[in-house]
Amino acid sequence: MDLGTNTERVDGAPELRVLAKAYNLYLKPIARVNLTVQLPTLHDTSGQIRSFTTWEVIEKLRQLCPGILSPPTNIRVLRTTREFVRLIAELECKADVKRVVTSLDSQYIKLSGFPQNLHVRASEASPDCPRRHDWESFFRDAKDMDETKPGERPDTLLISGLPVRWFAQSSVPDVNKGIPITDQKLDRPNLSVVKAVFETFGAVRVVDIPMLDPVQNPSCVDEYLDELSGVPSTQLARPPEPVKNGSKEETVGGFGKIGPDTISVVTNDVRMLSRIPDSIINATLGSVSPDEQSKSSSTLSPLTFEAYVQYSDYTGFTKAMEGLRGQKLVYAPEHATAPASLNDVAKTKLYFTAELKLDFDRNKHLSKSAIYARQTERKRLIQIAHHRREEAKVAAEAEAERRRLIEESKRKAEERRRAETLALEAEQAAKRAAKAERKKQRAIERCKQEKDSLLKQKIMLDERRRLLAMRKVEAIRLVTFLFKRIQHVCFILRSTGF
Repeated sequence: MDLGTNTERVDGAPELRVLAKAYNLYLKPIARVNLTVQLPTLHDTSGQIRSFTTWEVIEKLRQLCPGILSPPTNIRVLRTTREFVRLIAELECKADVKRVVTSLDSQYIKLSGFPQNLHVRASEASPDCPRRHDWESFFRDAKDMDETKPGERPDTLLISGLPVRWFAQSSVPDVNKGIPITDQKLDRPNLSVVKAVFETFGAVRVVDIPMLDPVQNPSCVDEYLDELSGVPSTQLARPPEPVKNGSKEETVGGFGKIGPDTISVVTNDVRMLSRIPDSIINATLGSVSPDEQSKSSSTLSPLTFEAYVQYSDYTGFTKAMEGLRGQKLVYAPEHATAPASLNDVAKTKLYFTAELKLDFDRNKHLSKSAIYARQTERKRLIQIAHHRREEAKVAAEAEAERRRLIEESKRKAEERRRAETLALEAEQAAKRAAKAERKKQRAIERCKQEKDSLLKQKIMLDERRRLLAMRKVEAIRLVTFLFKRIQHVCFILRSTGF
């Protein structure tokens, strides 16, 4: 299927061409215009250097074609020298390129500080993609290539900048039915999805994604072994970010939080773009935390990956190169629509674009020898990983046993300490009880002695009282006896006449 001639178009989006409708993937032409502003000498007659700002240059260029180049059309500076300023304008559709080139080419702008007008040149930017002459001359001049062998002839594409979430398992609605969300690999691409998408151009012999290969990406060795051993991956799907209520709802502008700079939303209304909630973008593209990011050997963002696609014949390769040249990849998920709160655009479908980098394989990456070498290295890595896992398992068991022994010794020491503490407390309690008993006995003895002393004193007092009473009685008897004697003597004396 040649995308350049017989591709199905999308209603409401005339520039979109279907790439893989089952996966909601489309192609859109890249619309760019190269702009060059020629600068006169930067020194005036007095020798002073004139200055200018690129912002002023961009604003002057926008004024030449305000209908197309007005914000949010992106114009960025590529290079600035003393002779010229080179810029590039990113347009929304291919039809605007000719209008911009016609409006700006051979025009003049006036900058403050420059007495003369500055000449502007504009031309359509050619896609940075090899053409048929490039790969034919490369393989014709290569000394170590054999065009009879796959991988050593023009049959393999190297595609970089593919968004991971668009080729993940979760992007396939029919495949995912009945699969729990926790079992889906949302943070890495799916080989079968990549193969099915690019089989649009022809039969694919093999697909290789370095991000998933433990040889090219050593950080995924453990996960690769988990899959081989049937252990489910620990990677879990992150739910979409909750939509915040009220006027403080997060909106999407530069997409800095959700993906690389190459991913953007296709829309002609900047006001609608600024009002799209962050939750809709995250639900479409997904947000991957640093702990869940699959590190790739590529220099691209972890949210993108590169893939090698080898076609069975030359026709499929040429169709793919011609069909993808100068195109952006567009993702139009069925659930991604504008929020119902936006009454004017509630039915608008959101299209997400990503710019791809296309090249042909120059290093025999998918040749039989390279595949065999990677398989051999993969087996070696698996053996090393298994060996390391066994060593780690033994070390973990030894560490667990050591910790168990330490815990056991600590437990026994704690038990001994507790027993000694209990024995000491019992001994101290016995001493306190004996001391209390002795104190009690001394108190009893002291009380008894006091009672005996009081009793003795009472007896002695009683004896003294009895003795005094006896003495008193004897004294009374004696006095009575004396009185009687005196009376008797007196009586005798009276009787005798004295």
